[in-house]
Order: sequence, then C-alpha cells, then structure tokens
Amino acid sequence: GFFYVSFPAAFLNSTRHYVHSLLTLRIRSHLSKVVNDEYLAGVNFYKAANLSGDVKLDNPDQRVTADIASFSAAFADFLPTLFKPVLDICVF
Repeated sequence: GFFYVSFPAAFLNSTRHYVHSLLTLRIRSHLSKVVNDEYLAGVNFYKAANLSGDVKLDNPDQRVTADIASFSAAFADFLPTLFKPVLDICVF
C-alpha cells in the first residue's frame, strides 16, 4: 500500500527537481549568450557603463548577470507550476 503510493511520488518529485534545474541552466545559458552578444555589439558596453549626465551605472555586467540568473530561476519555476497538477492527475 504505502510503498506503491510513496515511491512514485518521490520519483516524480526528484524528476521534477532535476528537470527544473536543467531548465534553469538551459534558459540561463541561452539568455546569457543572447544578452552578451547584444551587450558587446557596437558601443552598447560603453553606453551602459558611461551614461550621460550625473547618473553612472556601476558594474552593469554584474547587474545583467544577476538579473539573468533570477529571471531564469523564476521562469523555470513557472513552467512546472502549470504542468505539475496535470501530471499528478495522470499518474494518480
């Protein structure tokens, strides 16, 4: 009884965590490549580092990297939230 219910639930939870980590990594890698290509094209790097006027943006590359990491994690959290109830209904 208990084994037949808990084993599939544990397996699904572990698989969901693995897929979430893999999805986060793939989104982050792809988005980092696209953003870095745009950021390094032309004079975008110079423009971001040296904004006109008194406003100066410190460490724009670190800010972009941190934003990409948090966006990737949030987006990867969103997708399983949509599909987990459907998967739970199909399994049980």
